[in-house]
Amino acid sequence: MASINLPLLRGKTLVIPRDKIVYVTTQDKMSLVAYENSKGKVEKKLVNKRFGELLEMLNSKSFYRSHKSYIVNVAHVRDYGEYPLQQIHLSTQVSIPLSRRKRKEFHNLYLEFIRKA
Repeated sequence: MASINLPLLRGKTLVIPRDKIVYVTTQDKMSLVAYENSKGKVEKKLVNKRFGELLEMLNSKSFYRSHKSYIVNVAHVRDYGEYPLQQIHLSTQVSIPLSRRKRKEFHNLYLEFIRKA
């Protein structure tokens, strides 16, 4: 998968393969990107892009907006819970909220992703 250039603070840029991004959330009008570094550890960096802009940059079937403030990389999904524990459990032992309204859509996307993998 191709890399993405993410602008950091102070004019720096983070170049990262898209498939290494685990999830994205919002923080102070910017985005917090959690990704696997070269050693397989999860790092988090504050990116100088608004959440919506970053969602457009990722623009792939591998990424899904599971909640108003979260984007998950479907390739990192381990499983997901049903009501009332509507959360997506990632391979990195992190749980991300899954909006009730998006549960069915996510289920279909995840099944399609698994079939293609």
